[in-house]
Amino acid sequence: MTDGAFQMFAEALLDAGYSPLPIVPGRKKPALREWSNFRAAPMPRDRVRSYGARWPRASLGVALGYAGVIALDVDTEDAAQLTAICAAVPASPVAKAGAKGFTAFYRGAPGAVIPSRHFAAGRKQGICDLLSTGTQTVLPPSPHPAGPTYRWLTIDTLLTVQAHELPEAPADIAGRLESALAPWMPQREFDASHELRAAPPAGHERRRLTAFAKSALSAWMAKLAETPEGARNNTLFALSCLFGKYVFHGLLNAAVIEAAALAACAANGLLREDGRLAVLATLHKGIARAKGDALPALRERTSKQRKPAREHELSVSIMEHQK
Repeated sequence: MTDGAFQMFAEALLDAGYSPLPIVPGRKKPALREWSNFRAAPMPRDRVRSYGARWPRASLGVALGYAGVIALDVDTEDAAQLTAICAAVPASPVAKAGAKGFTAFYRGAPGAVIPSRHFAAGRKQGICDLLSTGTQTVLPPSPHPAGPTYRWLTIDTLLTVQAHELPEAPADIAGRLESALAPWMPQREFDASHELRAAPPAGHERRRLTAFAKSALSAWMAKLAETPEGARNNTLFALSCLFGKYVFHGLLNAAVIEAAALAACAANGLLREDGRLAVLATLHKGIARAKGDALPALRERTSKQRKPAREHELSVSIMEHQK
């Protein structure tokens, strides 16, 4: 059976606690433009029946995120990569297959925020995808675009296992996968060939500016760690622009800024949601924008204990280094 999967199985999927979707036959595209609405609540039963009658050949899909349901879509056939994935993520009793690889199903713990994430060794070298809220996946026995029919790999299926009975995914599943697959994923490294200016400061001036830079870095990264969602990326970029000049003048190594930024983004949640490579991409882009920026002029302390000039505000850095 390759046609009419939605009409035949959507209500059973609904009864099992999932949010069914009609899919364009032979494709991975939902037939409904507003399909993402059903990640918060499934469509009413009468609409399920109505869509089934309207599109009798529609394939069957499930909206992920509803009831905490997530999926791990594994595309790789590399034995070492598969071993790394299986070691990082617990097995699931419910899995399906398409043209290649497999997709395993889990649920997030109540209140857990598990982001979708793509893991690849390079362009067109996908390893796996963590699919969460805002995504969907096609279910058996729907036809696959490449020709074969989706099939269940396990005795249990989403039609027989209630959503709340799926195994709970680790809250840090994205981080586990990123760490496990690090040997195959491209590493974002700062281009050291552009790191130093021709005549960096020396002697007393160098020591004072280096101490000032380290102190300012510690203070600003502490603020980044407390930055709420919605402002984290912009703040990270602004700080990268702010401290990039110290890299180019040879006062701070890019690795020092990386370590501080990654720690701060781990604290504010950005690292978990966007991943290490995305955080480093923003960081390095900001550092590169700061090339050629002048160092601050520090006043010498006197008997009155004059304080050094305060580093530029973030707003100035954002205006000067717009993405």
